[in-house]
Amino acid sequence: MAEIKYPLPVFHFQVEVGGEQIPFSEVSGLTMETQLIEYRDGSRRV
Repeated sequence: MAEIKYPLPVFHFQVEVGGEQIPFSEVSGLTMETQLIEYRDGSRRV
């Protein structure tokens, strides 16, 4: 079982860069895009 350390840290994210682990609790400046791709199934006529 994992060891529980108290007090619990407030960090929710962690990034590893060059072998060094960097914890953080807030992220900004990121965006998310989705793209709809329509297709027809093989039984439909064009």
